[in-house]
Amino acid sequence: MPIRFVPDDTKIPFMWLAKFGLPFSVLTMVLSVVAFLTFG
Repeated sequence: MPIRFVPDDTKIPFMWLAKFGLPFSVLTMVLSVVAFLTFG
């Protein structure tokens, strides 16, 4: 049972990262630039 359950746990976040990984990193980069310009 655990051996069969592991691929699902690794597969779902991987698909989620494939869909939302790029927009999330872009959003993080934008927030970093805004924070740098505001507080830096």
